[in-house]
Amino acid sequence: MKPIEEQIILVTGSTDGIGKITARKLAEKGATVLILGRSRQKCEDTAGEIRQGAGNDKVQNYVGDLSSLAEVRNLAEKVSSNHPQLQVLINNAGVGAVKGEDGQPSRSRDGYPLCFAVNCLHPGSLLDTKMVRENFGSPMGKAESGADVEVYVATDPALEGTTGANSTLFPSGGNQIAAAISNAVPV
Repeated sequence: MKPIEEQIILVTGSTDGIGKITARKLAEKGATVLILGRSRQKCEDTAGEIRQGAGNDKVQNYVGDLSSLAEVRNLAEKVSSNHPQLQVLINNAGVGAVKGEDGQPSRSRDGYPLCFAVNCLHPGSLLDTKMVRENFGSPMGKAESGADVEVYVATDPALEGTTGANSTLFPSGGNQIAAAISNAVPV
């Protein structure tokens, strides 16, 4: 595994909240951090703030609407053309249930409920791109013999039974999986 100072890390949803804190902490450790958000102004402001606060000029920003599958793929192409070796992808972007004026769930440009498009489809779409396949191997993942590989999955305890202790997807239980994320980025 490369030292943090040699890693290029893309953090989606990094203009606010935990994404912004994560991006700042990684920049403070010397990583090249790629800020991603949907507002150009917020991305530029956040990248500048983190650059200055962390004393790290290796903070860049990208703008993209993660509710649009086409835009996710275009974003992946932009990132991979500028950074052929991405080491870490942190899918932090997410939205709550958003309702339109008619009281129905807001829809993405692709016609999916907005919450589903951003929270469920964009991570899979971003992961299933040339950017990730060429940097990380097959969608199932690949590691060289003896490589140091760590995978962290954050789950919400409210989803017990879906991603929790009774889950067939995560047999080790959601609580253990959720606890593992606390060691992903020491803060």
